[in-house]
Amino acid sequence: MTRKGVLSARVMTRARLLLLSDQGFLDRDVAERHGVNAATVAHTRRKYVEGGL
Repeated sequence: MTRKGVLSARVMTRARLLLLSDQGFLDRDVAERHGVNAATVAHTRRKYVEGGL
């Protein structure tokens, strides 16, 4: 998904947040890397669990 380059920037950011979270990074570390709030990372993970991207 992150390699094709045909998706919106928002979807790509969400996918990257989820990939880093899956690798064991803390929300604050993921957020810092991508310039978002840690709450955004937590929200993205929660939404993914509930229904995918």
